[in-house]
Amino acid sequence: MKRRIGLGIAWLALVVASGFAAERSWQTGTWADVRTTRPRVVFGLQPSPNGPGPHTAPATTLVRVYVIETDVWRFELTDIAPASRRTVEAVVGEAVTFAVDKKTLYVRGRNGLEHRLRVTKKLAKSRLE
Repeated sequence: MKRRIGLGIAWLALVVASGFAAERSWQTGTWADVRTTRPRVVFGLQPSPNGPGPHTAPATTLVRVYVIETDVWRFELTDIAPASRRTVEAVVGEAVTFAVDKKTLYVRGRNGLEHRLRVTKKLAKSRLE
């Protein structure tokens, strides 16, 4: 009985999650630029993984900047994450499927996974020319 309730809750969560993804208005564009930089200064210390004792430096963080262009818009996006985290597979000139929700842009990867990026600039193409 408990197993049926657990499976029912899991199924309901799956249906709800897929419903949110379906509500997005997907668009197509082209990757225009991809850059990766490292911050010059990193503040803070992390606790030692071996218990009390000397602290270790924080994990290396990368700032990834992506640019997507459509016929009407140019989006500049930022992803700040540890170097070890998997990122968007973007190749300049390739097509990309994405959805915009306020200051968040969702990109569909080749494997079907969605990646969330922060919109830092949104410019109309008529303003660029």
